[in-house]
Amino acid sequence: MEEPITSQGSEVSPGIPRMLKILCILTFVWSGLNLFLSLFTFAFFEQLKPSVLQAAETFNIPEFKMILDIPPVYFLVSVFIYAGSIFGAFRMFHLKRDGFHFYTIAQILLILSPMFFFKMNSPSIPELFISAIFILLYSRNLKILQ
Repeated sequence: MEEPITSQGSEVSPGIPRMLKILCILTFVWSGLNLFLSLFTFAFFEQLKPSVLQAAETFNIPEFKMILDIPPVYFLVSVFIYAGSIFGAFRMFHLKRDGFHFYTIAQILLILSPMFFFKMNSPSIPELFISAIFILLYSRNLKILQ
């Protein structure tokens, strides 16, 4: 590992690789939005039901009605999972290896939680694909994480 450059007795860190920085920012934005939306949905679930039902009928999208069958606790669980994802990215942004583990666990839970709450037999393929890509890209930075 490279020694940090010192200048007049102070250490200067080599910096965060560009790819890691981009991945972390994407995670902060995406997980942050989902955390906010999950928290909002959990807090106002009952008030949102009529709007969801009206949108399902207006736009003829029967899948919207599935949202009404979701237990509100699903959205609360999602808040904590997205918070774990953000925390993991924050730790990796600060070059801490444990952040990768927090992030990976959060992604696995994001894939499994809909299966549990919706009684699905298999995970969402797009969610699985995107999570796998991000975990793979983050893992390429493990050698610089402490």
